[in-house]
Parts: sequence; C-alpha cells; structure tokens
Amino acid sequence: MLRHTSGFQRHRIAGQGAVSAPRFGRKQAQRAGHNQRVASSNEEGNDGGVATEVSRRGVLRAASLVFAAGTLYVGVFRTKAYRYLSVQGLLAEFGSMMPGSGNNDQLYKFEKAIAEFEANGKGVSVPEFQNGLTWFNTSAPLSVSKDLRGRVVILDFWTYCCINCMHVLPELRQLEEDFKDAPFAVVGVHSAKFDNEKDDDAIRNAIVRYDVRHPAVNDGNMSMWRSLGINSWPSLLVV
Repeated sequence: MLRHTSGFQRHRIAGQGAVSAPRFGRKQAQRAGHNQRVASSNEEGNDGGVATEVSRRGVLRAASLVFAAGTLYVGVFRTKAYRYLSVQGLLAEFGSMMPGSGNNDQLYKFEKAIAEFEANGKGVSVPEFQNGLTWFNTSAPLSVSKDLRGRVVILDFWTYCCINCMHVLPELRQLEEDFKDAPFAVVGVHSAKFDNEKDDDAIRNAIVRYDVRHPAVNDGNMSMWRSLGINSWPSLLVV
C-alpha cells in the first residue's frame, strides 16, 4: 500500500512493517549540492586569507631585522658619520616635522625670537673658537669676545664641496661691500662633511678659487657647529 505523508513517501512492504528513508526531490538535491560547494569555497578563501596574513607578517619581520642590522653596523663601524650630529639641531629638525610647523610658522618663531631678544636682551651665547685652528684671510685667530664684540657678525657654516655654499658667497660679498664702513663682519666656519675636506691646503685653494675675502677658520672637529645646533650646509647665523 502507498501513502503520501508530509512531502516524502513511505513504502510499506507487505508482510513487514519496515519504513524506507525519505527520498528528496531533484530541486532539493541540487540545492544541497550548491550549499556544499559554497561552504567548501568559503573554507578555501579563509585558508588563503590566513596564508596572506602569515606571509605579510614574515615580510615585516624580515624588514625589521634588516633595519636593525643596518643600524647596528652604522653604529659600530661608521661612528664618524655622527661627527656632525648636533643635539640642538636634531631637536629642531624633529620640531620642523611636527604638524603645523610649516614655513610660515618657522618665520613667526624667528620673528618672535628676535622680538624677545630685543625686549629681554637674552639669547644664545656664542662660544669661543677652539685653540689651534687654522685661520685664513686674517693675521691672527679671531676672538668672539674681543675682536668681534660690538659688531653684527654673520657666521657662515660651509664646506667647499657644497655647491649651495658656493652660491651663498656672492651674496655675502655684496653684504661686505654694502656695510664696509659699518661694524659688520662675516666669518666663514668651514665644517667639513668628509675627511678629505679637512685639509688646510684644499680649503686655502677653494678660498682663492671662489674669491672669499672674509676671515675663515677650519673647524675640522665641528665644535662650533655642535655648540650652536647647526644641522645643514650652508647655515648662516647672525650674531
């Protein structure tokens, strides 16, 4: 006897009370197969995402190790690279990279510093030049507290292999011409970037070649550079 019940068929076999498992229709079977394929695809996608994340972490870890190894190498074997490092200059450089520290903001700070200096008479003290340095275009070493006292002085931090330093020289020469009868002076502070630029004869030849007329000093140890927080070539400091 055949009887339909709740969407599936039961077959009662004569003489036995057995009931067969339900038989789904074709659409139901297709739907079940589709759901199985979607689930399998999602599992494969998740596995790919995990693999991508793991590989990305590996790349970042390797890059960090390379950077650390390079920093260690420079710190151990290239210590001369830090000879012109200035703490004040480094802090100023980081300050210039902060948000809101653009050119206009720097100009405002410069004008504010001048106004405070004029109002309070306070500023950064310029130290004396080290003893034993080689001087050019002067008969004797200059003293900040004696020879330059009472003058408006421009300290030009330069090196003869810097093309921008050479471009500044005509401007300084013009200032010397314009204020030759005033208490004004320009002093070149040669601060070598490379060891071969520390040679006195090479600096002397550069002074003659570029017609540098003001006094200049070979500050090979960059003592004045670090004391005043200089961080680039050329730098002009008004005293």
